[in-house]
Amino acid sequence: MKVQKAHKIILAISLLVVVTSVVYMPSLKNGFVWDDEDYIVTNKMVQELSLPNMKKIFTTFFFGNYHPFTLLSFAFEYHFFGPDPPAYHATNLIIHLMNCVLVFLLIYMLSDSIIVSCLVGLLFGIHPLHVESVTWISGRKDVLYALFFLASMISYVSFLKEQKRQYYCLSLLLFILSLLSKSMAVTLPLVLILLDYFSGRKISFGLLKNKIPFFALSLLFGIFALLSQQGAIRVDYTGDSSFRNILIAFHGLVFYLEKMVFPVKLSCLYMYSTKHFEIMMSRFLLSPFIVAALATLIIYSTRYTRKVSFGSMFYFLTLLPVLQLLPVGHAFAADRYTYIPLIGIFYILGEGFLYLYRRQWRYAGPLKILLTAITIFALCTLGVLTWNLTHIWKNGVTLWGNVVKNYPLSSIAYNNRGAAYFVNKQYDKATQDITSAIAISPNYDQANANLCRIYATTGHKDKALPFCLKAIQINPRMDDIYNLLGILYLEKDKNVAIMLYKKSIEVKPRNERAYYNLCTTYLSMQDYRNAENACLKAVEINPGYAEAYSNLGNIYLATGRQNEAVASYKKALELNPGIGAAHNNLGTIYLYAKQYDLAIYHIDRAIALGQKVHPDILAMLKPYRKK
Repeated sequence: MKVQKAHKIILAISLLVVVTSVVYMPSLKNGFVWDDEDYIVTNKMVQELSLPNMKKIFTTFFFGNYHPFTLLSFAFEYHFFGPDPPAYHATNLIIHLMNCVLVFLLIYMLSDSIIVSCLVGLLFGIHPLHVESVTWISGRKDVLYALFFLASMISYVSFLKEQKRQYYCLSLLLFILSLLSKSMAVTLPLVLILLDYFSGRKISFGLLKNKIPFFALSLLFGIFALLSQQGAIRVDYTGDSSFRNILIAFHGLVFYLEKMVFPVKLSCLYMYSTKHFEIMMSRFLLSPFIVAALATLIIYSTRYTRKVSFGSMFYFLTLLPVLQLLPVGHAFAADRYTYIPLIGIFYILGEGFLYLYRRQWRYAGPLKILLTAITIFALCTLGVLTWNLTHIWKNGVTLWGNVVKNYPLSSIAYNNRGAAYFVNKQYDKATQDITSAIAISPNYDQANANLCRIYATTGHKDKALPFCLKAIQINPRMDDIYNLLGILYLEKDKNVAIMLYKKSIEVKPRNERAYYNLCTTYLSMQDYRNAENACLKAVEINPGYAEAYSNLGNIYLATGRQNEAVASYKKALELNPGIGAAHNNLGTIYLYAKQYDLAIYHIDRAIALGQKVHPDILAMLKPYRKK
């Protein structure tokens, strides 16, 4: 009998893995979107698997989070696959599939039912609300923390059943790994108490005593989370109203349940603004009454079973850190926040299905068929919705286009889609979108900055200038815009350009681009001393800055330090063989040094790269080409 049951479990898990894999298969063709490039393509911490970088990973807050294990996973992938999106998408999907299996095993340990476990696992695997966590590469922190979170729960349940100390220690270790993946794992100690309650144990001090190490870790990582997100707390959007924050929290509890039942108009961004709050005021005010009604039903259900209260409290406790009681960021909600919490509601649905299926109705046979048909139809519908939603995460244009479609008042969505068009060199569409963003939010610093960038790139410098000035007026900490303003002012007044580059460096001291522009400007003014200092600072910050080494070669050549010039040009070309000017200047030096073969090689490379070579140099080399 046990063998037969094991076969059924293996069959159920296989079905779960195959269905989830098929539904998410389109995600493997997606690219980098949203924060992905910041996490991987431009993140120097993950681009070299070295001890110094690993130290940085474990000692740095990154993008308002402390999640070293997540960054470490990217570092290993970058080491083997480089910036290749399919590899990262495949890893996310594999971890999600592992989580599906863990959900199945956890629910089976709690329910002793293959049917309930399979239903919960399928709902977890293919629900559209989980697309963001799985299909978005930066969602790695969700799937990774969930992997250790679920494994820790399973270990604790094993500890409760067998009372073996090694299961308790394993649960604690897995909890640490979960916290290192994402600080949202801080709720686990409360979940463990909930597991005690569900197992029928009486809550006492002795029972709580073994949770002390868990709570201590939660407190520590909770402090880390608050410190990392200090800059993201937005009192400007919520005012000082605690009442409003409480309303938003109640609304969040209802909002996620609504999206779970009707997963339509899903978005990577649900705007969190005063305007949006006022539009939805009736829904916010209604939410506490809905929560109160649901809480009453849950309390009533405890007369008959602990299953409903367990699932409901699991949902509430694991969602608690992101209910915006302390408002953080631009959004009042995010699909990724439901990755773990919805397991509680899925469990209630699974147990509800089993209860109705086994109940002896008057017309039990037809009703069972109807119930099964409705369940299969619901699962198929969820699968199709998830399949379609994975395509939306293909690139920045499709992702933010979906937000614009569903929430046309979102200035962030217009700005971000415009930025995606800009990267694709679709400048007309980019201008149109970012202009729309500014029309919705005139004081949106990033939109003004982006419109300045577009006009500067397309040669409309006069149009660019006012938007750059508006951007730094709104946000004086935009170092890249001071740098861009310096470029825009360069032809008009080099002294003003220098002042702007220095302002950029003041805002961001380790700003190699501003130092390089400062070097170039001083060089054009024949101020070789300041030029050299600026370029040396640029290469100190970024030792791989080829153009700065080329500039240093120009400085050394102009000041008669020929050997240093040769060394700098060689370094520049070692880092980037495509700098035509460096080839030209190096070739010229070799010509006068009578090293004709090297001179011909570098001059030919310069010509091939489109660099204009002085006719006298070509004429002087002509006799040696015949030889």
